[in-house]
Amino acid sequence: MILDVLSPQNGELEGWQKASLLTPFCDEIITFLHAFSDRLLGEQQYKAFPELVALGFWLRERHIRSFYEQLNGLHKPLGQVVHFAPANVDTMFVYSWVCSLLMGNKNIVRLSSKDSALKQTLISVLNSVLAVKAFRHIAAANLFVSFSHHSEWSQKLSAIADARVIWGGDDSVQQIRAYPIPPTCRDITFADKYSAAIVNGNQLKSHADTVSLAEHLWRDTKPYMQQACSSPRVIFWLGDQSQQIPLLNSLNERAKDFQALNQLNQHVVTGQWLRAQCSQANVLIESAICAVSVSRLSRAYLDMHMGGGLFYIRHIDDIEQIASELDSKCQTLCYAGIEKGALIKVLANPSITGVDRVVPVGQALDFETTWDGISLIHALSRQIVVR
Repeated sequence: MILDVLSPQNGELEGWQKASLLTPFCDEIITFLHAFSDRLLGEQQYKAFPELVALGFWLRERHIRSFYEQLNGLHKPLGQVVHFAPANVDTMFVYSWVCSLLMGNKNIVRLSSKDSALKQTLISVLNSVLAVKAFRHIAAANLFVSFSHHSEWSQKLSAIADARVIWGGDDSVQQIRAYPIPPTCRDITFADKYSAAIVNGNQLKSHADTVSLAEHLWRDTKPYMQQACSSPRVIFWLGDQSQQIPLLNSLNERAKDFQALNQLNQHVVTGQWLRAQCSQANVLIESAICAVSVSRLSRAYLDMHMGGGLFYIRHIDDIEQIASELDSKCQTLCYAGIEKGALIKVLANPSITGVDRVVPVGQALDFETTWDGISLIHALSRQIVVR
């Protein structure tokens, strides 16, 4: 039953248990995150990973300090927080960990055993920053570990947790939630989700408009090839369709250097399956990306979606139609050419049980401290009521 400590170097569980909690938003935490950001943005080798560059910008001191404005009154750390990181998005664990760190908690982050160059690079950066003597208290209070799904560590760590942050598919979340926890432990779960975009074709008045929209959609797709829950997999198309194929062709050009053969094969299989399910399903493009026009959405269609640059195109006549199309698993709705006020009015409909974020196309992957409708800053702290 091996607990492999990936970071910090020489980190160990016994020392972590003895480490002290920190004051929320204290100078040591802010300075550490500033150094982490500088390392990611300042060294040329990390520019090969756009996910690390995006993380570096998110960690900028001015941005981090803005989170403090969300706090009202006196907040204290919860205590020991155990994070179960997702396997499909290598940098996602950092965002929720930073929210917990800012609130002064001690953290153990269980990383997936799935390896990648991005993950190795990120751990290397963490090791180098945590090795700085000025950050020794943070190094003592935070561990990044790996262990087998079949080991007893998930159960052991759950037994001492004051909070668990659980990322993963529905089955993984249910498995971890089955482990006993202390009566006051908080579970913060992020299970299976998908996202969508709504595009007003009437606003695509020029080739430049179409190219710009393709660039923004690709920004939401490229980093994780739709494995991130906030990347749009469905495009609701409102109005004029004349720029639809040019948009898809422009997206396809951007995707040509990023596709693997297994993803292309999966596109073919999914397109064939959709046509077998619905005679009105129409493959619009099947190349580096795949776009299939569908007459309706269903849970089966969404479950069949494996990412990799596959888009379901759903034509609508009015934005109010999305009220009957979106289910509780829809996380982010991106918009282009749609008046935000009109969209908010539709989303206020109580029948819409999904949609936790509404952002312009191109901002789907921008992490916010409120995620899936949960304020992590508040959920990972204890607020003291003073009258």
